[in-house]
Amino acid sequence: MSFDSVRRPFLGMVAAVCLLLTGCREPLLLVEPGTGGGGGGDGGQGGAGGTPAPSARFIRDDKSRALILHGLNVANDAKSDPLRVGRTTREFVAHMADTWGFNVARHLIFWDAIEPEPGVYDEAYLDRLGERLDWYGEAGVFVILDMHQDVYAQFFCCDGAPEWAVRTDGIPFEQQDVWWANYFEPAVERAFDNFWDYEGTHADLQEAYIGAWLTVIERFHDHPAVLGYDLMNEPHEGSMASSEFERTVLPAFYDRFVARVRAVDQDGYVFYEPTAFMVNRGGPSNLGFVDDPREAGRRLVYAPHLYDPSVFLGDGYMGPQAIEEWEKNRTEELEERHPGPIVIGELGEGPPDYHRDVLSMADRLGSGWMRWVSDSFFDAFSAGREPGDILDLVRVYPQRVAGDPIEYGYQPALRVFTLRFAERAGVEGPTEIYIPEARVYPGGWTVSVSDPPDAWSSEFDPETGILSVTTDPMQPEHLIRIDPGSR
Repeated sequence: MSFDSVRRPFLGMVAAVCLLLTGCREPLLLVEPGTGGGGGGDGGQGGAGGTPAPSARFIRDDKSRALILHGLNVANDAKSDPLRVGRTTREFVAHMADTWGFNVARHLIFWDAIEPEPGVYDEAYLDRLGERLDWYGEAGVFVILDMHQDVYAQFFCCDGAPEWAVRTDGIPFEQQDVWWANYFEPAVERAFDNFWDYEGTHADLQEAYIGAWLTVIERFHDHPAVLGYDLMNEPHEGSMASSEFERTVLPAFYDRFVARVRAVDQDGYVFYEPTAFMVNRGGPSNLGFVDDPREAGRRLVYAPHLYDPSVFLGDGYMGPQAIEEWEKNRTEELEERHPGPIVIGELGEGPPDYHRDVLSMADRLGSGWMRWVSDSFFDAFSAGREPGDILDLVRVYPQRVAGDPIEYGYQPALRVFTLRFAERAGVEGPTEIYIPEARVYPGGWTVSVSDPPDAWSSEFDPETGILSVTTDPMQPEHLIRIDPGSR
């Protein structure tokens, strides 16, 4: 009996049972009994799935394996630290990887820290940044360098541009009680307007910003921890209409910027964001197509943020409506204007039901994510305790896939993980799946694979929590499943 003939008739029945008994939200996949069991187990029935994700939607490692990124933004306290690096330590970075299984950090950097005076770059700050990149490299954590801004500059309330790059044309600024309300202050809008005025009298601002970035990239593009560059955190339109800004000014800025990056670094991934106010809460973006002149093909990553609006405003989690709307809009944008990977650059906090829904959505979309923000995790680590919501985030997931992922997902209620992927020419190395054994499977677990029994193998490293699965290159498609049980 063929694999599909077993899988498809049972799919609806098993999914229905799952919904009735556990309330799970995702359809289930099956591994045909007897097709695998290298860790014990007969394949059983179940596993989490989702909509197919095109192979182009994945970042690749140096062996052409698809990377799935789970991690944290590091660190909010750097904004107020006089040294602009925050309290993060080498030990905390190692803990992120070894204890929680995170493989990425979106690391905040700041224009005013890099270039405190026009054309003067702070080498001591860059040295401190380099030291932290070394910590990430030692821990095996990828880094996305994020040029962070909130409300344009510390001059107003928050962080970003140096004071010499703040041009308000004399408009007075009145501090608002809620930090993000300062975006609507006329002085802040004028500062953004002048920054975006590349065709007018303020082109030097963007040139200085790009120059500061290139100073960072020239120094660190060969660092083994650096995966890429998030060009600007939550770009704001100033006084312009957001839709027009996204269609015209912002993609033109990105096009100029990416071309300059490629003159220095042909291999790094460039992460670019839409505006925030509508997109973060699930609304659509009008951001136009962004070009990449990279000789070997595009390495751009669409990196919108996600904050459930009711949670963000303190009203609690009201259900998945905003998450589903976010997924719908991002899917359309990927199909229409942003061919390539997607990563949730900032994922807002929330209760367990929110994390269940939003992480399942990220799996469906084939998206990595970075939770905002590391500070409470660092506080817990420093106090010798676990963060309260860590169990919502630490889960079984594929860190590297030796092929083209089709669908993957983890069902917390069932503790079942499933990965389906297609064989891909030129890929080296095994598929690597992170399994938080003590947290998720204290009684043990089994692995099953759809390949012929003698054509695949697996090896588990209890120190790193990594299960390495080598599959049969003669099979066009592979299905790997992890279940609770005794090996």
